[in-house]
Amino acid sequence: NVVEFSKPRCTVKATAYETNVSGADIDEMLVQYFADRFNKKHGCNLQENKRVMLKIRLAVERTKKTLNENPSARINQDCLYEGIDLADSITKEEYIELLES
Repeated sequence: NVVEFSKPRCTVKATAYETNVSGADIDEMLVQYFADRFNKKHGCNLQENKRVMLKIRLAVERTKKTLNENPSARINQDCLYEGIDLADSITKEEYIELLES
């Protein structure tokens, strides 16, 4: 579910009911999304480094929480790979498209 919180109410913006998809699956989808974007931009393969992927996973958890409350969210991780920072963003619309794919 994608939910917007604005006092005093909560509005459900989108729902997806795939019985085989869990919160961990959504996290993994976002991890792969940001890793692929980083790989394309910097010509590397982050998936080969478990420590780097864990850093992205932790950053994704924070980003997902922000995205549930805002129309967009940034993901930032200092010195993610060979001194290069991860600095990217995703909109709620992009997030919903990923969920629907």
